Amino acid sequence: MRNFTHRILCSLTTQMSWVLAFQLKYIQTRVQASGRLQYNSILGARSWRRVGAVWTGIFFSCLNAEQYKAYNSGYVVGNAVLDDVCEHFATQAKKAYTDGILSASLGNFYLVFVGLEGDLPAQARIYRLRRNFGCAPNCMCPWCDANDSTVPYTDCRDCARWRSTVHASRPWDTEGPLLHIPGGNDEIILAKDLFHLCHLGTVRGFVVNTLCYLVSIRMFVSGWHLLIFFCDV
Repeated sequence: MRNFTHRILCSLTTQMSWVLAFQLKYIQTRVQASGRLQYNSILGARSWRRVGAVWTGIFFSCLNAEQYKAYNSGYVVGNAVLDDVCEHFATQAKKAYTDGILSASLGNFYLVFVGLEGDLPAQARIYRLRRNFGCAPNCMCPWCDANDSTVPYTDCRDCARWRSTVHASRPWDTEGPLLHIPGGNDEIILAKDLFHLCHLGTVRGFVVNTLCYLVSIRMFVSGWHLLIFFCDV
């Protein structure tokens, strides 16, 4: 989910006539045994004129797992190789935010990073999260103090205890390189990527079988019947 209300985007000065909001994405793949860092852009004008939305995936770096997995020191400590890649990216991202990029057709425009997508292990490793998905039954959420005992993460009521702890404290003890990106020193940048919120194997098997079952009991109508329905309405 992309956060258009991120304060680093909303607080920009009016001198910045063109602002491109970017979603940073780090992907670890077991099949390809690699990690890929890229960012997706959302094109918009900040001088009170919107120009629509353009999605673009921009590649930055890719590493084979053999090149960095030996340097894994746990989520809290981080990974020396990945930290080095992120440090290079953070330096360029900060410059793109403060100095901007000159375009012959658009003039000067600026890059703002409003979110970090990726699966939970990737976010935990990149941001050295002390509170992460693997900490159950202790505090296990980067955005609040939810756990699996006294502040249950399964409590979805309006009066749930974890609601009063949202953004109350930082989920890391040591600073990773991406914290130096403007706006990157806030856990709000950790995007709740819907695709990565569930276990792939479980959900994939459940969803596929559920869809097959719903089709078998004729829960879906054809496009032609659906068109007739809407025309009648």
